[in-house]
Amino acid sequence: MQPIASVSKTVVGLALLKAQELGLLNLDAPVNKYLLFPVVNPAFPDVPITLRHLATHTSGIRDNDFYLSKNYYLRPGQDVQGSLAFEDMQTFIPADSVVSLAVFLHNVLTPTGKWYQAKGFLARRPGALYDYSNVGTSLAAYVVELASKQPFPTFKARYLTRPLHMRASGWRFADVAFVRHARLYASPAVPLPYYEQATYPDGGVRSSIADLSK
Repeated sequence: MQPIASVSKTVVGLALLKAQELGLLNLDAPVNKYLLFPVVNPAFPDVPITLRHLATHTSGIRDNDFYLSKNYYLRPGQDVQGSLAFEDMQTFIPADSVVSLAVFLHNVLTPTGKWYQAKGFLARRPGALYDYSNVGTSLAAYVVELASKQPFPTFKARYLTRPLHMRASGWRFADVAFVRHARLYASPAVPLPYYEQATYPDGGVRSSIADLSK
């Protein structure tokens, strides 16, 4: 098994639809109806961002500098010296420095957050322009978590992986048989360390070919 990266967003989309089917949320409702902190585009403070905007990458939420530097963290117990560059921008941080999804989103998306940047929002009306957003996807998953009153991985397991008997899939190393996990490489001679993400919903699913085909 290995990380399936942004294909993980398919799982978030399914979770949103399932949550709406269960009557837990409405895709056209403002996200602030469900959140514990307000998320507002500073250029359009009176225009609500909806779940549909998040799902279709039209929310105007962008991945700011701190998404690239505070998001990928090392699996404990690896012999790695310092932080390692990833794709020339992202860096790995120690496991003891990780924050929860809720804390990360609050700090990136609200003006009182320590990682907030105005450029984290497009100067375009929500719903007007497609702009790919990892943070927006993770915010959608967090809404599912709040609306369902259960951790997002628990919701996903209950309504997706268990019914489909996807026994080799999970968000965290703790959810899967690590001995079966593939080793990733930056180049043929340079292995990447094992890592997870604070914003795990946008790219953290680990799965096998057999499971993913289901």
